This record gives sequence, structure tokens and C-alpha cells, in this order.
Amino acid sequence: MNAPPSPLEQERAARQGLGAKARGGVAWAGISVVLTVTLQLGFGAVMARLLDPATFGLVAMGLVTLRLFSYLSQIGLSMTVGTMQRQTLSDDDLRFSLGVVWVASAVSITAVQFLAPLAADFFNKPELTPLVRVLAASLLLQALSNVSVSLLRRQLRFNVLAAVEIAGYAVGYGLVGVLCALAGWGAWSLVAATLGQAVLTLGLAYSLTRHPLVPRWRKAQAGHWGYGARHTLISFSEFLSANMATVLIGRLLGDAALGLYNRAQILAYQPVEKAAGIITRVLFPVVAAIQHEPAKVGHLYILGLGMIGVWAGAVSLSMHAAAADVVALLLGPQWRSAVPVVQMLTLAVPAIFMSNISGVLCDAMSLLDFKLRLQLSGMALVLALMLLLSGHGVAGIVAGLVVGEWLRVAAYFYFLAARLQYRHLDGLRSVAAVLGTAAQAWLLVHAALYLAHGAGLSLVWRLLAAVLAGALGLAVGLLLLWRLLDAAPPGELARAHVPGWRKLSRLAGAGNLVGR
Repeated sequence: MNAPPSPLEQERAARQGLGAKARGGVAWAGISVVLTVTLQLGFGAVMARLLDPATFGLVAMGLVTLRLFSYLSQIGLSMTVGTMQRQTLSDDDLRFSLGVVWVASAVSITAVQFLAPLAADFFNKPELTPLVRVLAASLLLQALSNVSVSLLRRQLRFNVLAAVEIAGYAVGYGLVGVLCALAGWGAWSLVAATLGQAVLTLGLAYSLTRHPLVPRWRKAQAGHWGYGARHTLISFSEFLSANMATVLIGRLLGDAALGLYNRAQILAYQPVEKAAGIITRVLFPVVAAIQHEPAKVGHLYILGLGMIGVWAGAVSLSMHAAAADVVALLLGPQWRSAVPVVQMLTLAVPAIFMSNISGVLCDAMSLLDFKLRLQLSGMALVLALMLLLSGHGVAGIVAGLVVGEWLRVAAYFYFLAARLQYRHLDGLRSVAAVLGTAAQAWLLVHAALYLAHGAGLSLVWRLLAAVLAGALGLAVGLLLLWRLLDAAPPGELARAHVPGWRKLSRLAGAGNLVGR
């Protein structure tokens, strides 16, 4: 008769099972990302041809205003997230968090109704008041849907979650938005799209979880307030930092300029943002599990910094080189003025998402006070740079953003080194791989477009050539990252835990792949 497995063997089996589920989650998240980005680009191209820049700018003003008020309801959402991460989840835990969601959302929506005219006065757009008041309904819808989505994620039902996200966007946002725009609704078509996505996502996610909606107040759950308030304060500072350019452009330059910036920002950020989300989903629990081994966390940080930076550098600088053709295809000729804005924003993209990785690491390591101090000081610096350069229009404000974001990366890199015990040289190797990848991707895409123009290829074929050149740049960049880090401690960690890295190491060892 076989002996029962030891506690160590049971723990190892549990980790392997969770690892398999996590890999499945990453696969489904990848499928969701590809389909969602494709849908967003497709619907965005249609909407850009049906609506003018000023319309997008007006709705962007409304959405940034709404997000400002939403941080009251974010306390409830943060408490819910904290509750979902507990090892055991009772009915009372869930009902208490739902009660806070209901109350916080009701307070937020009421505040919006009274204070919306102040936002209209700030942006000098009277028509903003009714638009913001109607959009306020999305605060409750999104908060409740996040409860259901968190339950699906907790249950590891990643395939179902991917289907909900795709259907919510495709039908709720895309189809509703396009039909309303065709009907001549203007800015209200974007409002209808936002509410449509929120309603459908909530309906689908709730139908799959059937969790209670009636709150129950118990003193035992009151300790969640500290988590929610603290997390919300940090999230609020991140919100302010991410939306300063939107507020300044809307206030100083008007809705048409903000519309150009809004569409340019989506084109520049979207391809990297979705992939970065997958990496951070995996990174957070891994770091949390080894947070008491700072040296190992430091090596993982350098590795994650390089991976997201190489991806962002290849994609964003490829976008920089092909910006004119990308804007022509996805937005149309009337958006030609967005080309230089896209190009400038792509210069900030690697820094923005490398900073995001740093922030996720601080969350997982419970370095919240440090993160808040750095966030507030970085925000003050970026704001000062934007105001200093705002006389040059949108280009000046974006230039301030670019400089500020790279300074933020440098600050994270310098201050985390003392806490995580990684060598500065390893970090510089990672950054060198990022910059090298960005430079050669830009050159490869420029060369491909030059040859495509010379051959008289159409717009679609030119962009296909650019995509292939960018993919080559990404492959070379990953190889460069491997070459620079493989002999260093981050590479040793990768060989132990990253299957693709191990395969590349074996190939290089057998055939001297890089050295020849």
C-alpha cells in the first residue's frame, strides 16, 4: 500500500496545478487581448470616420471628469478586490463588500449630478453637464460588474471571463456605438456605447456567478476599510498622473485638440497596454509569493522590466516609423494632424509600462508608502514640465510627458535597487536591450516602408511590410535581452522558471547561435 503524500509533496502538487491553471489563464488572456484589440481598432476606425475630433474631445472631457468622481466608489471596489484575494470567502464577506459598493456608488452618482456644472465651467463646455450626468450611471454598473468579474477570476474561469470581455465590447460598445453614430447621435453615440458595454458586461458576468446583491453589515468586516482607503489613495494619484495631459489639453487648447490627443493616445498605447496587462497579472502573484526573498524579487524585476520594455520598444517605435500610414488606415485622412502626436507619444510608451511594472512590484511587496511618495513627486515634476512647455501646444505638453515618464523610470530603478539588492549593471543591461530593440525596430520599419513605397505598394501592403519588419525587430530584441542577461543572475532565474528561455539557452549552447 502506497504511503500518503507528504505535506511537501502535496504543496508541490498544488503549485503545479495552480501553475497549469495560470498558464491556461495567460493563454485565454492572450486570446482575449488579440480579439479585443482587433475589435477596438476596427470599431475605432469606423467611429473615427463617423465623428469629428471635437466630438471625441468632448466625450474625453466627460470621461476624465467621471473618473475623478469615481474614486469615491473605488473605495468599495478596492475593498471588494481585497476580499476576493482572501484565502476563504464567506457570504458575509461578499455581502459586506457589496454594501460598500452600493453606498459608495450612490454617493458618487449623487456628487456627479450636483458638481457636473463645475466640470463644464472648467472646460468651458456647457454641453458637458448633461453628458456627464448620464454617464454617471456607469459608475454603479462597472462597480457591480467588477464584483462578478472578480468572482470569475477567483474561480479561475478564464475562458468564460475572456468571452464576457469580448462580447461586452463587441456588442455592448462597438455595435451600439456604430449604430448610434450612423443615426446621427454625435457625442451621445459614445455615451450610449459606454453604457451599453457596462450593461452587457454586468449582465453576462452576473448570469454566470449569481452572487447575492443584497448587502449585509457586520462589524467583523470593518477592517477592510483600511485596505480600500489606502489602495484608493494610491490609485487616485495614478489617475491624476495618467490624465494630467488630458486635463491640460482640454482646458488650455479645447475639444478639437483633445480629440486628436485622445485618438493618438489610443493608437500609441493600446497594442502595448493589453500585453502588459497579461504580464502584470502573472507578475503580481509570483512576486507576492517570494516577497521575503528580496534578491530573487530583484532579479525577477530586472527580467520583467526588460521583457515589457523590449515589447514596448519594438511595438511603439515601429508605430513611430509607420505613424502616417497607421493614422491614414485606422482614422482616415481627416485625422492627419494626429500623426506627430502619435509619434511623440510612442516615445513615452516604453517608460510608461516599465513604470507600471515597477508599481506592480511595489504593490506585491507592500511598498505602498514608497510608491505613493514617488508617485506624487513624479506627478509634480511631470505637471511642471507640461506647464512649462504648454506654450508649444499639444506637442509641448506631450514632450513634458515624455521627459517626465523616463525620469520616473530612472527614479524607480535607482530607489528599488537598495530594497531589492540587484546590481545596477544588470538593470543597465536590461535598459540597453530596450533601447537597442527600439532603435533597430525603428530602422527596420523605416527601411521596409522605403522599399514598399519604392515598389508602389498600396497602404495595406505597406503596413503589412511594416508589421513584419517590426516583428523581426521584436525577435532580435528578445534575443538581445537574452544575450545580455543570460549569464547574469536574472538569466539564471529565467532558466529555472521560463521554459522559452531554457530552450533558447540549449539552442545557443548546442550551436553557438549568437556567438558565431
